[in-house]
Amino acid sequence: MPTSFDIVHGRSGWHELPCHWDSHLSENQSKSFEEVCYASRIEYGFSDKFVSEQLQPEYWWGKNCSPISAGCFRDIWLKYAQNEEERVEVTEYQIIREVIWALSGASSSFIYEAVRYPDKLLKNYFIPTGKISVSTLTHQSLDAVLHAFARCCSNGLLIRTFIEYTTKKDDLHPCLLAFSDCLNVFIAQVDRFSQEMQLLSRGPGSFTLMDLYLRVLPWSRRIGVVAGMLMQLTAGEFCNVSLDCTFITLLDMLFYMVTAYNDCIADEFLASTLQTMFFRTFYPFMYSTAQLLSGSSSVVDYLNCLFVQTNPEVKPTDPDFWDRAFTCHSKVDLSRIPKVFHPVMHELLDCLKALCILMTISNRIPGLLALDSIKVTPEDINQFLGILTRPSGCMQSSGFQKQRHSFLLDSVQTTDELFEAIQTGIITSTRPTEKQTETVVSNAYTKDMLLSLQSKLQSFIQKRCVDINQRLVRVLLSPYCITTACPNLGNALAAIGAIYLFGAGDRMNDFARDLFAYIRSSESWMHDYLGLTLRLRSQFDCPSADSSPIPRYLLDERGAFSFIPSRALADQSELQLHGGVMEQIDSLSLFYTAEWPVNIVVDEKAITVYNGVFSFLLKVKFMKYCLETLSYSTVQWLQTANPDVHHRVLLFRMKMLFVFTSLHDFLAHRVEGLRINFIQHWNLQDITTTFVDRRNQFPGDLNHLKSTHSSLLSALQSVCLLTEPCSMLRKEIDNLCQMALAFQSVWLGHPGGQGRYASEVDSQLTHLSNTFGDHVKFLATLLSHSVRLSNAKRLLPLAEAFYIAASFCR
Repeated sequence: MPTSFDIVHGRSGWHELPCHWDSHLSENQSKSFEEVCYASRIEYGFSDKFVSEQLQPEYWWGKNCSPISAGCFRDIWLKYAQNEEERVEVTEYQIIREVIWALSGASSSFIYEAVRYPDKLLKNYFIPTGKISVSTLTHQSLDAVLHAFARCCSNGLLIRTFIEYTTKKDDLHPCLLAFSDCLNVFIAQVDRFSQEMQLLSRGPGSFTLMDLYLRVLPWSRRIGVVAGMLMQLTAGEFCNVSLDCTFITLLDMLFYMVTAYNDCIADEFLASTLQTMFFRTFYPFMYSTAQLLSGSSSVVDYLNCLFVQTNPEVKPTDPDFWDRAFTCHSKVDLSRIPKVFHPVMHELLDCLKALCILMTISNRIPGLLALDSIKVTPEDINQFLGILTRPSGCMQSSGFQKQRHSFLLDSVQTTDELFEAIQTGIITSTRPTEKQTETVVSNAYTKDMLLSLQSKLQSFIQKRCVDINQRLVRVLLSPYCITTACPNLGNALAAIGAIYLFGAGDRMNDFARDLFAYIRSSESWMHDYLGLTLRLRSQFDCPSADSSPIPRYLLDERGAFSFIPSRALADQSELQLHGGVMEQIDSLSLFYTAEWPVNIVVDEKAITVYNGVFSFLLKVKFMKYCLETLSYSTVQWLQTANPDVHHRVLLFRMKMLFVFTSLHDFLAHRVEGLRINFIQHWNLQDITTTFVDRRNQFPGDLNHLKSTHSSLLSALQSVCLLTEPCSMLRKEIDNLCQMALAFQSVWLGHPGGQGRYASEVDSQLTHLSNTFGDHVKFLATLLSHSVRLSNAKRLLPLAEAFYIAASFCR
């Protein structure tokens, strides 16, 4: 037999109850109770016993027109207000029962009218009908009380409508489904409270409208808080539930409420409920994050993880993947990341990017096993986070999402176990009283537990970031990971330093001398890109019997270097006609073919800087070479023609050679020092002897590798005067180079008449000597000011060398 509660909700199988007085029994208002019961039995098919025991016949009364209630408070108030009664008089018991029905979600009531719009969350509410009155209250007082109950019932109806909507959606985020499951549990507790109130109202004791109000008031606050959270989350529109950032907003909202409400409200049940909602709603997100960081997911999982939307065009093999992937939301829109992850957001994103790269490398080199050493099982993660069994007395899961999102249950057996990850045992404490010690069972979800979870989760992410990035750097820089499918970054950086920065020792110096001889012998040398490339690669062919062995990394990387036309010069023929040797050397472009993953660090900008350093060093070496190879026999005729001029020529050559040797040594030592520091820090290979062993187990992650490499490039630009503030110094050095070439032309002149040419040499030498001395003095002053004003102490040795040169150029 259906109960009165079932009849309220229309589950009796007949008609929806309670029924309205005026609409169902208007023709029977003058009948007696027995006649009403008989009419009910005839109309609805109810038996007499059912009508008398279950339907509570006082709900079938009509308007009270008898003078029994004359002289009551309400009638005195109506007479004073000069009004007449137009409402149906009911008892407090009837009001109490219908308020309980509305609180339980009844769809119809005589006191309240339910407005339902399943598509509009904001348009689901209860409003009083204004049809009733009681003898003990004025209409305004009664309406105020009914409106207070209506707000509570409306908030409950709003929550029920949200649950109904989410249970019908199959494409919602798992966190939203978990939250809806928590709401379903919360509403079940509200229904249990309604049943308790119904039993109290039907009991033998006194239960007034004020008793109901005082008992409903705490629940009204709780329901209002939850309903207000839903309104803020959805803005009253169900379409906002499906937005990408809704579940992040929900997690942030719950996190704020848990941390704030725990300190500012005394309702322990509400605080516990909110904490439970946060833990259970956050678990799908935390589980997904832990699964991603375990190293067992695929690249597709990383690129489509729960909390980051990435550009599908940026693949892990893209050179800009490390800089562009997973960064759009962290830099522009933090609403994409829950606030609980904000302190470790960069570590979290670095972990995901590192895992994507490691996964791609592992796919290209199957035998490498790049991920085996960093994989962890869910049990290891649970142990690190301190996961225990779920405590008794906690909110039970309704289980409706288990059927629709089974992928969340890979590491658990039941839906209840899905939420065990952040629960601890029941916390018991003893409270001393006057007579005995009372044991109080506290809720297992506390603020301290939330802070502990947050701390452990952040520690887990930081530890995983260190482990994963350490593994990534080892794989990228290991000299043993050499395959054609995946070039080695460590070998590439070592080879770039050896060739661009002349770190290969005599082999690069031999190439430079071979190139300088080629420049002197051929006017079209700058167009022979293939010949220049072969000359460079030939220095790293198989070693001869009297030479040192060539390192493996140079043999593997030499094919990546080649000379190409300079992109900065559009007309090479114009350069050949009107440009000098200095411009031609500046136009040299030594290109390195950087493939993935080498181009993660060595991009086009880095190659441009390396090429600028290479050209500048080559230019200074060429000037030093030109001065060093000037043969004394070439100017021997001057000793006979004019011994004084001959002496001045030799002296001026020594002055120039001192300046360019000092400049060359300064540049070569600084560049080599920067190169050595970089390769020592990252434990890279080198062609020279073994360094003092001071290797680190973990010199840094990929971010640190990129930053130190950028610092190396910046230091190289500064030392080689490639930056904009050093343009004047660079121009003055170019002027000195032009003077060295002019002096070479004077030295190598072939006179037809020695007497006549001796005077020309004297005139040209005087002009060059004066001009060269002025420029050297200016450079000495300029370098001195740079050291003093800019604190550029690295230029101090060069400034001292130019001051010495200026002293004997007077």
